[in-house]
Amino acid sequence: MRKIREQGGFTLMELLIVIAIIGILAAIAVPRFISQTAIANKSVCHNNVATLNTAIELYRATNSKEPSTVAALWTTSQNGKDKAVLKSAVTCPNSGTYSFIMDDNGTANDPKDDVVVQEATCSLDGNAAGKLQENEE
Repeated sequence: MRKIREQGGFTLMELLIVIAIIGILAAIAVPRFISQTAIANKSVCHNNVATLNTAIELYRATNSKEPSTVAALWTTSQNGKDKAVLKSAVTCPNSGTYSFIMDDNGTANDPKDDVVVQEATCSLDGNAAGKLQENEE
């Protein structure tokens, strides 16, 4: 009598089930990884705003006046009187721009007005306080 040798390997159905399970897991995991990048960028942006707000205070203490622009925080003036307080430029991870919220007494373009910089903001995020919203993860 002939012995029938059993074939080793997987059936087509077993392979299809494994591929379906991997596909379902990927469909769940990929959107979570993508959203984590956006959350991380927003967190970096909030931290940058907090850094700029601290730099504004340091600029006031160092130069005895308000910074005229955000770039003044990391750029020493041409005459050398206004000292930079940050070593390098602060850039938004989402390609936004940082700016100041001024009080009602003036604008940065008119040095004769009593300009008081309240805080820094990011153009892509309306939250000027530099804090994560409570409902975010």
